[in-house]
Amino acid sequence: MKLITFLLIILSSISYAQVGIGTTNPQEQLEVNGKIRMTDGNENTGKVMTSDANGSATWQDGTGNFSMISTKIVNGGVVYNTSGTGNWELLTFDTEDFDANNEFDLTSKKFTALKDGYYHIEAQYTTKIVGRTGQFGIGIFINGTLKVENSLNHLGTTTQGIITRRISKLVYLSAGNTIEIQLKDDGTITEIDKWFGKTFFTIHRVR
Repeated sequence: MKLITFLLIILSSISYAQVGIGTTNPQEQLEVNGKIRMTDGNENTGKVMTSDANGSATWQDGTGNFSMISTKIVNGGVVYNTSGTGNWELLTFDTEDFDANNEFDLTSKKFTALKDGYYHIEAQYTTKIVGRTGQFGIGIFINGTLKVENSLNHLGTTTQGIITRRISKLVYLSAGNTIEIQLKDDGTITEIDKWFGKTFFTIHRVR
């Protein structure tokens, strides 16, 4: 009887001991000193290990976790003018540099989030030379509602007066939320400089 009790104590202590692979002094329940390999049929270059709600791990496509988009109004082709409504109007970005998850629609000019998360948005437009005064702005619209803007009055002349407006913001989006970038001018038609370094829109999910 004493022998059985002793063996049970020994086996119990072993079952709760820390286990080391490649180390004789593990610091956690399991410590591996060296590379590990897990094969589940989905393994491939660039995959990331992802846990489900129960803690079970699988290999998943890492690009599916983060939005990465860069779009612009192209240089060349037809002249892009605003409508001159004196109110907010959509900037019609028509060319993508990249779109990792196909979340930007070139027809509607809207970004639609596939996942809940925190997104960093940055956008800018630059006009051709305009010799007039007025208020010019750039705004981020979420689900069609203005959330943040950068608007300033402008003092121009007949030979100078290029306008640049830039906006940068970290926002939280739920899956299905949309983002548009819009321009506000002073009611006169404005020609946008279409060089990609001057008029652009980027967004990526950071968490």
